[in-house]
Amino acid sequence: MAKPPIRYAGIGNDPVAIAILITVGLATAVCGGVLSFARTQEFQVLSVTEDPGSRVLGGSVPFIMKLRDGRFRLYYCAKGAIRSAVSRDGLRFTQEAGIRIGPTPSNEFERIVCDPTVVRLSDGKVRMYYKGADTGQGGPGYAVHKIFSAVSLDGLKFKKEGLRINSETSGDQGWASVPDAIALPDGRVRIYYATGDFSAGGPMTMTSADGLKFKDRRAINLEGVVDPAIVLLPDRTFILLAAVIDERFSPSRRKGIYLFTSGDGFHFENETQLVEASGVFDPTGALLGADTLRVYYGYALPPGPPEIRSLTVKFSRTGRRP
Repeated sequence: MAKPPIRYAGIGNDPVAIAILITVGLATAVCGGVLSFARTQEFQVLSVTEDPGSRVLGGSVPFIMKLRDGRFRLYYCAKGAIRSAVSRDGLRFTQEAGIRIGPTPSNEFERIVCDPTVVRLSDGKVRMYYKGADTGQGGPGYAVHKIFSAVSLDGLKFKKEGLRINSETSGDQGWASVPDAIALPDGRVRIYYATGDFSAGGPMTMTSADGLKFKDRRAINLEGVVDPAIVLLPDRTFILLAAVIDERFSPSRRKGIYLFTSGDGFHFENETQLVEASGVFDPTGALLGADTLRVYYGYALPPGPPEIRSLTVKFSRTGRRP
């Protein structure tokens, strides 16, 4: 069955001629545990191209990780568990045997597990953060979502570590979901996630010195977007990928996948809509080189099965200003 059309934002209707000039801050120091920024650089998106075909058919809610040997591992949700697939080119994936994380029926809030995100640790291990939920259906107020973690030597066999963010006590009104974790340049771990605290004004963040105990709860400034994911560039520019799935909560934006930039990881601006479509959600990104980003995202529009798609973004960073 042919895919429904997806529109790409750009100049006119040309899907490969996006030219959005955006100015972002560059980190220059760490002061008192907070990244400080003192200069700016122009960041230009040059093109957005849909990659043909599906990366994983029957899977959704992806997280992409570039392995040390150059391959790509895609963690995703399928058949009630977190699974993975591996690829040499980031386009053709082979599913790996077994599951990475499964539900724990004895834990009321891990009867459903999904939404993986992974960071490398200094000792060579990797830590996965993921959503655990009760069996309630629907969004905030109808179900309870919390964030858990597990650790692994090889990225395949994980040992559960327990609860990291308890949404019933953190201020998130029972909904801390769709986490995306990054290792900051100073060694801390920051999790971006969807919150049930609608007064916050946007997705939430919490930060940890050891990757286990999270504090410093702070919202980012993008009301109405969900499924936040971060790509941290070598120059410490934060790229945020996010979705709009309900235009009632973000009336100035149409449904689709968006890109934003920031100098400090909290104040995002200069939005670019990468995809305009219904049924798209949960983006994740991996750098392919100094000027290329591949964005993976979930797609589900009945009656077809869910799938993971991708697109390639070319960009440049020029015109540094004092």
